[in-house]
Amino acid sequence: MADDHAGWDPAFEKLLLPYLHESVASAPLSGDLDLRAAGLDSLGAVELLVGVEETYGVHFSDDDLTFDMFTTPATLWNAVAAVRGGSACAG
Repeated sequence: MADDHAGWDPAFEKLLLPYLHESVASAPLSGDLDLRAAGLDSLGAVELLVGVEETYGVHFSDDDLTFDMFTTPATLWNAVAAVRGGSACAG
């Protein structure tokens, strides 16, 4: 598989891994991983969002927030990058 996570930094992966099943979290994180199937639930998504906002100094408006942004690591990182005004990874 291609290097799906070339655009995100180690802090992003460190934030995400605690919300995933141990079997998924022990392998390299793929950009197209289905986060819901990997263990991310709605409470975890809220906690993850808070961690992302604190870590990256961003704030998602209510209009920005959709459950779809938590579909894969790539979709979440793309949302973070968009709020930061940076470039997103192709994933």
